[in-house]
Amino acid sequence: MNTGNPGSLHLISWPKSNRDPVDGRSTRNPYGSCLGRNSLSCAWQYGWDMASLDWSRRGVSGPANFMWWLDVEITNSWQQWLAANRADLEGMVTYLQDHRVRTGIYSTPDQWRLILGRLPNGSRLRGLPVWLAGAKTFRDARQNCHQPAFDGGVVVFTQWRAKAQRFDSDYPCLKQIP
Repeated sequence: MNTGNPGSLHLISWPKSNRDPVDGRSTRNPYGSCLGRNSLSCAWQYGWDMASLDWSRRGVSGPANFMWWLDVEITNSWQQWLAANRADLEGMVTYLQDHRVRTGIYSTPDQWRLILGRLPNGSRLRGLPVWLAGAKTFRDARQNCHQPAFDGGVVVFTQWRAKAQRFDSDYPCLKQIP
């Protein structure tokens, strides 16, 4: 699932209230009321809204039967306000977990740090399974299985791309995702 936080870009998709864009119900936003400003409450709501839209519009039969990976990369639009970026991803995770979806993070330690910084102890992002990208060789990818995850989670996949390869390759660290 693609992620980002366009906050101050004034996009039409930026929320103006705590209403789910699909079913119109009010959400329980831990940051309070979203009033359309670049705020923690609207960042969280934006994450919720994007997850709700992805859930309902992807055309996946039985979406709760699949693992959903949140793609956290600097190539997407992010704010320099790290707490707002965290709130955005927490909104996504809350929506997915409320629908009983197994959720993980795909990123690299450097990108994670630039976008989110350090997670507070109570963050819903802590402890999620990690698909760790960024290795240059198969050997490095295999060794990355034993690295601590950047969010307190467990590395379950690693990824590498050798210079001669056209596509990335993935290595499973565990037989079963926690």
